[in-house]
Amino acid sequence: MTVTITQLQREGKMTTLSLTISNEDGPSWRIGNDLGKGPTDYTVGGLSLVDAGNAKRYRPGRTGHFACLCSTTSGSVVIDEGESLPFYATFAAPPPDVTKVHVEVPGFGIMSDVPIA
Repeated sequence: MTVTITQLQREGKMTTLSLTISNEDGPSWRIGNDLGKGPTDYTVGGLSLVDAGNAKRYRPGRTGHFACLCSTTSGSVVIDEGESLPFYATFAAPPPDVTKVHVEVPGFGIMSDVPIA
C-alpha cells in the first residue's frame, strides 16, 4: 500500500487534505476502522496534521452530530490489487504563517514537511 498526498489546501479557516491510497501488488484491504479514531469510527478520522513549530495536532473536524468531515470507510470500502482510492479530511486551518505540516496516517506513519497551498 502506498499513500500519496494529492493536495493540502487552505481555504479561509479550513484546510482540506486530499490523498490517494494505492494497492500496487498486495492482497485486498477492507479498510473498515483502520484509519479511524477508534473501534467504531469507520472514517479516515484518525488522520492528523502536526504543526511542529507550534506543538499542535489537528484532527478532522466533526459536525454537531459527531460525523467526521472526512471520507467514510463504512461498508465495503476495499482496495483491491492494482486499485487506488481517493480520500479527504477537513481540518481547522493552522495559523497563516504555518506553510508546512507533518501528515500522520494511521498504519502508514508520518509524512514530513507537506506544503499547505
